[in-house]
Amino acid sequence: MATKVVWRGDREVSRNMALYGEKVMDAAFAVGEYYAPQIEAEAKNSAPWQDRTGRARSGLTSQAFREDKRVIIYLWHKMEYGVFLEVRHSSRFSVVLPTLERFYSPIMRTLREALK
Repeated sequence: MATKVVWRGDREVSRNMALYGEKVMDAAFAVGEYYAPQIEAEAKNSAPWQDRTGRARSGLTSQAFREDKRVIIYLWHKMEYGVFLEVRHSSRFSVVLPTLERFYSPIMRTLREALK
């Protein structure tokens, strides 16, 4: 199960994208590649469930992708039952969305700093 969070409307990033195009994309992708391993490590460390086999935890994966004029950081479960950890029991065992939300501010801060 892949979960994608889309943050839109950051005026500073949008303005720089219009002015500098490809250089902004290169910087944004570098930021994505920098944070993806940190996001994965944080998800694995903070997953709130009790391990039985360890496969769900070790199967958490994050990677940055560049698509057209977007950089996307995905965080997903490789195990087919990951969806149940994310949505069952009132999302008590959810790790994907909470981890991505925790990284929003540091990622945006880094992007803004890179684009000054």
